[in-house]
Amino acid sequence: MKQCNKCNETKSLSEFTQSGLKINKCKVCIQKTNLENRKGRDKWGAGVYAIIRKSDCKTVYIGETKSLYNRKTEHFNNGKNAKCSFLVKNNLNPAEYEFAILNRIEDPTWRKRLENIYIQTLGLPQKLNVL
Repeated sequence: MKQCNKCNETKSLSEFTQSGLKINKCKVCIQKTNLENRKGRDKWGAGVYAIIRKSDCKTVYIGETKSLYNRKTEHFNNGKNAKCSFLVKNNLNPAEYEFAILNRIEDPTWRKRLENIYIQTLGLPQKLNVL
């Protein structure tokens, strides 16, 4: 028997994951937590975003995506997925930058158009993004 740290119920070890001794939440609580996290990510939605240098508030990158939450994670993950990270590709410290949502928009055609408008307005080269 083991007590779940989330619901505080004492349950048999079979109600915990296979590595039950290391995990302090039962399977039901883990599923509920995962569902809550997924719903929270979904609220971010799709849109156009910017990466901004904190020291001088300069926009260094503009992008569009169908999942703002996932894109932020990809950019600020400290190299776990370098092919998708503007910061890692350019050897930049993520702590010195912030992720800003410029517009939430679901339609991919309009997202791309809006991304291009922001890039042109800010004078950034198309997908080369000046530091």
